[in-house]
Amino acid sequence: MKFEGLSSEPVPGHDREPDQQKKPEEETDADPHNRSGKTSRGQTEVPTEKTDSDSEDELEETLRDDDETISRREATKRILRGLGAAAGINALLVAALNRTSPDTPPSKSDNEIDSGNAKPEKKPDKQPPEEKTEELAEIESLEMLIDPDSEEDIELTPEAMRAVTNYWKQCYSDEKNPELRDSLYQAYEKMQPWLNHLSEVFYQNGVPKHFLYLAIPESHWQLEANSRTGAVGPYQFMPKTANTWELKMEENIDERQDPVRSADACARLLKYLYERTEDWDLALSGYNGSFIWDYLRETKEEYSYENFLKHISKEINREKKKVQEKASHIVQESENINSIAKDWRCSVEELCRINNIENPDLIKVGQKIRAPLTPSLKKEFWSSIRGYLENLNYPPKFTAVWELIQEGKVEHLVNDPVLPIEFDIKPAGQGSARHTFDPEEDENLFNLAKRFEISLAELKQANPHLEPTELRGGEEIATPDQQASLQQVAEKEKVELATLEYLNPAILDSDKPLPPDYQVRIPKDTVWV
Repeated sequence: MKFEGLSSEPVPGHDREPDQQKKPEEETDADPHNRSGKTSRGQTEVPTEKTDSDSEDELEETLRDDDETISRREATKRILRGLGAAAGINALLVAALNRTSPDTPPSKSDNEIDSGNAKPEKKPDKQPPEEKTEELAEIESLEMLIDPDSEEDIELTPEAMRAVTNYWKQCYSDEKNPELRDSLYQAYEKMQPWLNHLSEVFYQNGVPKHFLYLAIPESHWQLEANSRTGAVGPYQFMPKTANTWELKMEENIDERQDPVRSADACARLLKYLYERTEDWDLALSGYNGSFIWDYLRETKEEYSYENFLKHISKEINREKKKVQEKASHIVQESENINSIAKDWRCSVEELCRINNIENPDLIKVGQKIRAPLTPSLKKEFWSSIRGYLENLNYPPKFTAVWELIQEGKVEHLVNDPVLPIEFDIKPAGQGSARHTFDPEEDENLFNLAKRFEISLAELKQANPHLEPTELRGGEEIATPDQQASLQQVAEKEKVELATLEYLNPAILDSDKPLPPDYQVRIPKDTVWV
């Protein structure tokens, strides 16, 4: 597919301006966030999804490295290095978290949305030992795979990200997280009337139709969602990217809030990213932010999500080394391991573990010893990689949502059958002003039409209830001499205003005029409110 008028330069991530992910220490915002009051016509902030990097309070939680967490991280790293093929691990992870046999295929959903080019999952040739499988299933979040105190480099792999996907599946279905779970169910239900139109948009753009569900992790299908960084709508577009993909943003129109038009922009952007990378996970990462462009510029290897993870791992390791340097100590005369541990307020065992010291009595003057990171240094580290964490979480989060839908774990919770939306599209056309008829001044409709420089037929069409021969003084006459508002379109089409507002959420104020050629959805025979 060719996109006319597009530059050959990379397109930035859809939900922020390009420089906002260039610097990971800066605040970014692709995840849905706090539900709050309206900003324009019903515009709301995106609801919260709890991640360890979303707020200062949650950063504090990440800083707690007790013995249990450390041992689990170490076990995780050993397992990820030692296990075999990714396909086998994928099946075993699903088995561990869903408590099913590794050979049991996922349940089928009645949902007709297909997964496009999705490849069938292979069964493992070998099963890792049961003990390792159980430990691997203990991966609880992306943060658990990253130990800022460790001397070993962080190595993120597709196998590890599969574990993160399973973590998000638990978050979206766990009774301990009812707000996130309920938001998934509610978003899925609210999408149903639009499903046929969304599916057609993705199909026409050559994008696997299941990507229409990106609107769930993006906004939980809140059409007027407004993130802290200014991304708006169900598919969360920043103004610059919205302009690139031809979404109108005018005084009374913001098509980022329109479900079908924003879905079309989403599909075209995903297709563009896929054509650049030939990998849907890379396309998702690019949709979320701009890190992918640094990777594409720097890599000399074949484009792949696995190599992208290596690139991000390298960037995270660079940030880790920066903070670790701030916790370095040079052994002085008269110092020993006990005095150093006391100065840094840590245990001798911890110093030995971090520095791989087998015999603490053999440290030498001038030797460089790294102390455990202080809480402030840990906070600095997690803040510096916040953008990376958000981008890394994005493909697993979407995959988790889609798999839950595909497995039929969401569909059965829709309470009532939902009718698909059926509508015609008509231009808004001209509105009308009100004129009080004066028999002495106006005389008749013909003279009135002449005064307002319109035809008699147009005047009669604007006033179908009037009898030209029975006009009385003081009677209100509509003169079609201005742009129509949505309110006037509703009156003209004899449709409830609330119905038109539901079908046309891109229109911000129902009382303000619309461009005459603006396409308005008019219901055929059913009302959805």
